[in-house]
Amino acid sequence: MTKAVQDVQVAVRMPNALVGELDRWVEASHSSRAELIREALTAHLRRLEAERDADIYDAMPFTDHELSPGRTAGVLSTIPPWDETDDWSSTAVASSSDDR
Repeated sequence: MTKAVQDVQVAVRMPNALVGELDRWVEASHSSRAELIREALTAHLRRLEAERDADIYDAMPFTDHELSPGRTAGVLSTIPPWDETDDWSSTAVASSSDDR
């Protein structure tokens, strides 16, 4: 048997000025107070998570290997240069009937 997911009601006191601003946004967006508060809280929590992740990342210093200037030069030098004169007409994408 599966359990139905139930929403939980949360009551929050807010200053009158904040409720007035909330109501102006609700009227302008044709949504509800609850929906706007859910969206705002969700966005705020995602921002807090991103800030936490950034702090964790900042606490891990780059290694000497990551900071070495030639680290990617070897990899990039193995990629052949683009030649605009190459004939790609024999490839499956270029010869497919959808492209004609």
